[in-house]
Order: sequence, then C-alpha cells, then structure tokens
Amino acid sequence: MSTFASLPGFPISEAVSYYSLSILSMGICAGAYHKWQKRAAAFDSNSKGVWYYWFLCALASFILPVLVVYKQTATNLIALGWAIQAVFYFALGTVIKEKAIKCLSLLPLFTATTLCIFSPIKGDFAELTVAAIIFAHLSGAILSRKLPDKLNGSESSFYFYYFVTMGAAATFMQTWLIAPDSFLAIRWSGEAAVLVSLGLWFKDRYTRIIAGLWYIGVMQVLLFSYPHWDLAEALSVVAVVSLVACLYRLVANNYPELCLANEVRVSIYYQLFAIAIIFGAISSFAPTSLVSAELGVFALLLCAIGFMIPDKVFRVSGLLIFGDLIFKLLFIDLAAAKTEERIISFILAGIALLIASYCYTRYGARLIKKQPETKINP
Repeated sequence: MSTFASLPGFPISEAVSYYSLSILSMGICAGAYHKWQKRAAAFDSNSKGVWYYWFLCALASFILPVLVVYKQTATNLIALGWAIQAVFYFALGTVIKEKAIKCLSLLPLFTATTLCIFSPIKGDFAELTVAAIIFAHLSGAILSRKLPDKLNGSESSFYFYYFVTMGAAATFMQTWLIAPDSFLAIRWSGEAAVLVSLGLWFKDRYTRIIAGLWYIGVMQVLLFSYPHWDLAEALSVVAVVSLVACLYRLVANNYPELCLANEVRVSIYYQLFAIAIIFGAISSFAPTSLVSAELGVFALLLCAIGFMIPDKVFRVSGLLIFGDLIFKLLFIDLAAAKTEERIISFILAGIALLIASYCYTRYGARLIKKQPETKINP
C-alpha cells in the first residue's frame, strides 16, 4: 500500500490540516450551540434555525476538504475521511441529543457507502477505506443500540437498522466486486458468521436474518461452481458453518433470552448446509471406485454423532445418505463391480450399513423413552 506522498501532487500537510480543521470547527460549533441554544430563538430545538445552522456547518466541514485535496487518485482518501467524520459527527449528535447533526452525519457516509455498493474500491488506501466505512457503520449501530438514554425508541431503531443494512450491503458487495473468483464462498461465510455474532450480541433478530440471507449467497456460489470446487475452501466453509450452528445451539441452550422462540431451531439449517457441502465434496473429490465406501463411512459417522449428542438432524441425514448409498450399490456398483477397489468399496459400505442397523437396534429404544433430546432438536 502506498503512502500519501506517493500520490502525485497530493499535499499531505494540507490534507491533514483541512481534515483536522473540519473536525475542530465542527466541535467548536457544537460547543457554541450547546452553550447558547437556550439564549437564542434561532436555536430553539423546534425551529428551522437549528437545521440551517448545522446544515451550513456540516456542508462546510464535508465539502471544504474535498475542494482542496481532490485528485483523481485521492477518491479513496476522500471516502475514508468522510467515514471518519461521520462517526465523529454521529457520536457528537448522540451525546448532545441533537437530531439535526445526527441526520446530516449520514450524508457523507451514505455517499461513501454507495461508492462501495456500486463499484469496487481499488488502488491507494482501498483496504483502509473499506475498513473505515465498515467500522463507521458498526460504530453507529453500537452507539444507537448501547446509548438508549440519548435516543428515543423509534429513533434508535431507525439508526440501528440503517447502519446494519448499509454496512452489510457495502461489505457484501465489496467482497464480491473486488475479487469475485477468489475464495468468495469462504469470505462471505466468515463475514456472515461475524454478522451472526453481532446479532446475538445486539439481541437483534434482523441482523441474524441478514446473515442467513448472506449464507444463501454462499450456497449459490457453491452450487454454480460445482463440481469445480476448491477442497480447502469447501472444508473451510464447512468449519465456519458448523461453528455458527454450534453457536446457535450454545446460545439457545444457555442463553435462551437472546433468541426468539422459533429461532432456536435455525441451527438445523446450518447443520444441513454443512452436511450437504461434505456430501458434495466426497462426490466430487473422492476416487470413483471409493465413493461408496466414503459415503458409507460418512453416513455412519453422522448416525454415531446423532446418537452421542443426541441429535435427530444428524441421524436423519445419515439415513438419507444411506438411502442414496443403497441406490448406488444396487444400480451402479453391483453392475460394474469389476475391479478390486469397487468390490472392497461395496463390502465396506455394506459393513457400514450393518453397523448403523446395530446402533439403531441398540440405542433407538433408549431415545424413544427419553423426552426432548436437546432444547433445539426434540
């Protein structure tokens, strides 16, 4: 990554001076407003004077640096400065409880975010700019949710949903636009996992729903690229999705107040997603002569996990894979069992079926007598 000095004709001293001056001037205006708002009728919170006052202050603060530092190569830096300013101004408006400055702080951030959504940010300071924009939205969401005494209920919800939606959209699109063919599935999976964690921390279902929609994008990427998967990427996605499912299970079992009643079962879908990816990876990467054996071992492993936890999703998934395996053995392997590998694979798959049958015979009766196996999957 280059430095300020590498930008042709870009004066670092002027850039720092004007961005510092803009923030300082806004702070002085805020102090003056806070001190004399009760003495001037123009600063009555119910009048339009306060809006004009803050609009002119914000306009000068946001536009002045752009007029001075604007270069074709400095676009990213301008967006970076706007993101930083927006965090400062929103925090300032929240602390002094002034709606005008909070609303006006969204304008530069909205412009920078729109740039993220509709075009890839590349070149000088690209990573820093995207990180600053995401940080600005995260900071706004935290401020709007963690300072309820500074915001009323409807206002807090509006800002929270705005920051979450725009921040998620910017992150999603930038990940896609910058490198659409380079490990997109695992990058989206990691970002969605972070969003799930934030949704549980904020105790907000909307954020977790966005993360679920994010994983639909991951599913589409894997579906359209099958069978040309990267094995490391597929296994990494399985690991991330499994961690999300475990997180839901942990929270639902130990902190049920963080999830709504019907949402505690959402881990089922993440479990099925991970199982489907492993099934596809086995079918795609395993040698043709050993696919049956590997599917049998995988199905047996799922059934064993389902009995140990216990969890119905794993057991049912194992049975479905066994059903697919039986169909393959009868109509494909049995007719083409010419090589030693196929014969060995056929025998191993049959042994796996026998072991699974034994497990169900021995442990199935115990599960029937028990009441809900887990708080998530009864």
